[in-house]
Amino acid sequence: MTENVYVIKIKTKPPLSSLYPSERRYSASTVGGMSLVHLILGFISLISSTVAMSVPGHILSLACLVPFVAGFFAWRRWYIDRNISIFFYGSLFSSVVAIICSVVIIVDVTVLISAKQSLQSLKTLDAHSVEDFTNDTHNITSSKGNPEFSVTEDHDSPKINESSESLVTLEPHEFNVSDFHDGIRNGSDNNLKEEKTMILKEIFQVLHQKMDVLLWRKRDFAILSDRILMTFNLLIASSFEMFWSMMSVQVAFHGMKTLPESGNVVAGSKTTKLPLQKRKPPAPKPDILNHDHRMSENLQNFATLQDLTDVRLPRSRLPLPESSRESRERVERFLANQATHRIVEGV
Repeated sequence: MTENVYVIKIKTKPPLSSLYPSERRYSASTVGGMSLVHLILGFISLISSTVAMSVPGHILSLACLVPFVAGFFAWRRWYIDRNISIFFYGSLFSSVVAIICSVVIIVDVTVLISAKQSLQSLKTLDAHSVEDFTNDTHNITSSKGNPEFSVTEDHDSPKINESSESLVTLEPHEFNVSDFHDGIRNGSDNNLKEEKTMILKEIFQVLHQKMDVLLWRKRDFAILSDRILMTFNLLIASSFEMFWSMMSVQVAFHGMKTLPESGNVVAGSKTTKLPLQKRKPPAPKPDILNHDHRMSENLQNFATLQDLTDVRLPRSRLPLPESSRESRERVERFLANQATHRIVEGV
């Protein structure tokens, strides 16, 4: 009796979480690296915008965090296809914000450069000694031929502080040197000294105010130069962010549109089945027990043998199974009996 052994093999698809990124629709390491670059560009934009006091830089730094967070989840949980779609939309949003911020920063740089040019003429102040001092506000002239000196006011110079104007108000006057000699002869030396002292005090007061204004303008000029430099850095960072966001959009779009080999898609905790297109239905599998005739015959023979060998059944009078030697002896006896019957019939 022969025995047929059947081995049934069941092919099951492994869970998507156990697959490597190279077996999926995109490379998780690539998306993770791109999200890290978004974080670095956002950090640079935040520092530059803080120094340059630029609002678009702060907006750009916040926009850089969106693709970074989406890319981080697409890198860690790459087996969830919804994450790559979120990374695509986040990169698209970041690219649009980077373009708008770049335009605003260019306008800001133009305004700062024009302001720097307006302060360029006030950058330095020529040093003069007190003896050779020539004030822009008051011009004092004296000559031996014309013994008169005049004090004139220059209206093109910066305005003097109101407090100083309230203390000293100077108008055009003409003084004759002969008057001083007459005053000396008349015993008015004290008045001449007081007038000279007042003129010198006013001159030094105007000089001090002009130096204060000039120092303030120097500080403003230095701050403006730093702002222009950091704004240029911010413009470069926004340009890099715009370029990198477009690359992220391309990678995410390719991964989002490429269908996996298996039709299973993991979306959160649910597993859905994508509709198959142009796929032939599987061939019907035969029933092993009903369609295998050899196995059915063997089972029938095995059942028959069990019935024959079972002594408890009422059909135990049937002949027991015999060996080949017993079968040959039985056949020989049958033939011998047939020969004996023929001899008897011939007599």
